[in-house]
Amino acid sequence: MKKIQYFKLFESRTARLSDEEFINLAKTKCKDFLASPKYLQRIKASYDGDYSYINPKLSHRNPLMKDEGSGGVFSSHHTLLMDNLPSWNGFPKRTQSIIGSTNFGFDPSFGDYYYCIIPYDNANFAVAPDCDLWNSSCKISGEEYKFDDYFSESFSQARISDYSYDEMMEDIQKLYDEYLTGKELEISRYIIRILKQMKEDNVTDIRVALNDYFAPDKFRGLGTKLVGSNGFTLMNYSEISNIQEKDSNGNLIKYGNEFWTDSECLIVYLGDSSSPRDVYENYNKVLELLS
Repeated sequence: MKKIQYFKLFESRTARLSDEEFINLAKTKCKDFLASPKYLQRIKASYDGDYSYINPKLSHRNPLMKDEGSGGVFSSHHTLLMDNLPSWNGFPKRTQSIIGSTNFGFDPSFGDYYYCIIPYDNANFAVAPDCDLWNSSCKISGEEYKFDDYFSESFSQARISDYSYDEMMEDIQKLYDEYLTGKELEISRYIIRILKQMKEDNVTDIRVALNDYFAPDKFRGLGTKLVGSNGFTLMNYSEISNIQEKDSNGNLIKYGNEFWTDSECLIVYLGDSSSPRDVYENYNKVLELLS
């Protein structure tokens, strides 16, 4: 591999690779995968080359916003919580990760182009208790809370900043202090229930309360659950590679668990939504190429 290509990899978050570059990197940097191949899927809205490299830590990833697509959110409040609450320490930062699914499945809401993710060795993964972040919820004062568009909309309408974690905490603390005075707040019941629970818990520091209410182990899956039901889970490659791809009849299991990782990865294009049968077959061809 030419030296200039190595420089290319480390200067930007992503870089397209030639066939030779891909094979060389896979065989030298992805030995965990080669020893125990696991199909990890990523869906994109556009074609981005047959082979590419990504280092998620080299840039800040914002969530998909409503004005960018039908499946987006209104703000970054949930990522501020996930990236900064002490109870999430050790998890890959959501804003510095690549997101995918542990199993094969087709979902046009994310795009039409299908890729597999091959992580570098010693990768760590955060795994959701369901097929999507939005299908994972915790309960506060009897209300279900999911990190979805309604969550972000409610926090935005309450004029809680999502510019930074500190500003977000300051705004929530102000609302809570006003709530304790008995002032009638013109915010949604969704936010009021959180403040109500804080009052019942005799909370003085809202950071402590939010760290408990939105801790990763407090979440449960709402639908498909391939990986237990004990909240968001940290896994290494050995653990995530043990998630089954096929059922007892040899059929592909549709809709795995959402995961994200901040590891450097190789991304391989497998096909688009017009040829779903070819996608998994092309994945097997990639394995043959690397054998």
